[in-house]
Amino acid sequence: MKLESIGIIIELRPFGERDFIGRVFTDDFGVLSGIFKAGQKSKTKPLTGQMGRVAWGARLDSHLGAFRFENEKNLLVGIFSDAEKLKFATACFDLLSAFLPERERHGRLFSETVRLFSNMSASEYLKWELCLLSELGYGLALERCGNCGAAAELKYISPKTGRAICEKCGVDFRDKLLGMPPDLNATKYFLEQISDIPASRKII
Repeated sequence: MKLESIGIIIELRPFGERDFIGRVFTDDFGVLSGIFKAGQKSKTKPLTGQMGRVAWGARLDSHLGAFRFENEKNLLVGIFSDAEKLKFATACFDLLSAFLPERERHGRLFSETVRLFSNMSASEYLKWELCLLSELGYGLALERCGNCGAAAELKYISPKTGRAICEKCGVDFRDKLLGMPPDLNATKYFLEQISDIPASRKII
């Protein structure tokens, strides 16, 4: 069995003396896991953040498989010297690795991930997390009040439903609601409801 796509290396762990076990987020097949053979000894060893052509192959569909990777660019170039941007990048890769099931395509999220690294900032990272929540089935409905349907004076987010709440409907419950517009604390709250989030995300 062989799969080919464009992918981003999101996780690498040493395996034995020469190899890596890695996870690659691909455009066509979502997250794939496999072995990078002799990666630790290679002059062109794989690095987290590299993006390029990837081929994954295994004798059987249930096998771990092995990667061939042709690096085209490293998305982390230009970010290493900026501590805040590097935190966002690390959290992005860790969330993808932690939450996405293997071999489930998320084309929109892949595109948003590439876009994020072309313009890394706190606001763009927040948009990316909102896209991640949506892809996981926990999208926030922020266009209208989830209680009365009003489109104006939206001031809160319900932590139970992820829907916007207007000032009039939320005034008596404001101590139990999240604030609008959504921020990184709000997206963190919903990620925590899904499962344990990686430590890298907790420090943002």
